Amino acid sequence: MRTSSNAGDGKHQHPTQALLDLYTLQEELGRLEGLHVAIVGDVLHSRVARSLLQAFDLVGVRCTLVGPPALLPRGLAAEMTTDIGAIRDADVVYVLRMQSERMEAGANYVPSLREYAARWGITPERLRQGQKVMHPAR
Repeated sequence: MRTSSNAGDGKHQHPTQALLDLYTLQEELGRLEGLHVAIVGDVLHSRVARSLLQAFDLVGVRCTLVGPPALLPRGLAAEMTTDIGAIRDADVVYVLRMQSERMEAGANYVPSLREYAARWGITPERLRQGQKVMHPAR
């Protein structure tokens, strides 16, 4: 098996990012157990989301996956919804980018980026006061 410098395995895992995110959550919120994190965006192509789901399960973090139906993978043991309003219940909103480099050429996962942003974009109006927002940056 070939590994990258982050110890990930291609499209499936990104354990170092998950560990950094757990550390950040613990430092910022003072706990992990009992937190609710909403992961929003391109979950289907996200190595980070898969690693976070495993890590969250180990430390008692509840997770809700939010996004367009075509970008929510089947078979993951997590709450899933296409309703962006679900983020208001979360302590932390974890935003994923569209990973077009991992998408099948010609595949139509969302009608347009404009519609995607309008329906699932994170805006101040969709967040509640004091809610934390995280992004893996790449």
